[in-house]
Amino acid sequence: MSPLVREIATTEESNVELRRLAKEVASMIKKTVGSEKYIKLLNRVQQKHDIKKAERKKVRAQQFVVNPDLAAKRKLNRQQKKKKVAKKKKL
Repeated sequence: MSPLVREIATTEESNVELRRLAKEVASMIKKTVGSEKYIKLLNRVQQKHDIKKAERKKVRAQQFVVNPDLAAKRKLNRQQKKKKVAKKKKL
């Protein structure tokens, strides 16, 4: 169920077909197990995803304090990626 939730939640334009397929499978599961059970399961999976995301964010924030060199390196990499994207948009 976790991969389905992840694919349904993504908004990338490159995986439109995969997202459509995931929605179709999710609707089949909903018909099979029933609407109420499906919603409970879906909420449980989404909560797990949210918890993991918050934990990753917390660890990243702690690394900024513990290892400032690594944090600076990541920040520079992020800035370079943004510059590349901006250049692509101009072209």
